[in-house]
Amino acid sequence: PNYSSSMDAACKIVEKMRLLDLSRTRHNEQMICRFIKWGKVEHYIAEAATAPVAICLAALKAVGYTERSPS
Repeated sequence: PNYSSSMDAACKIVEKMRLLDLSRTRHNEQMICRFIKWGKVEHYIAEAATAPVAICLAALKAVGYTERSPS
């Protein structure tokens, strides 16, 4: 599925991340998504133009993916 372009597909990611709470807000025309792990009080935050992209980016951070600069 096109997780980063379809809200229905992005919701599947949210379901898989069910052990974490999800917070979504809009700020300055951007969507901010945050997965929260309450036991350790960890926050995984991403900002993007659309909710599906922000959800995908926050989920990647929550599972340990870190962005690398292009070589």
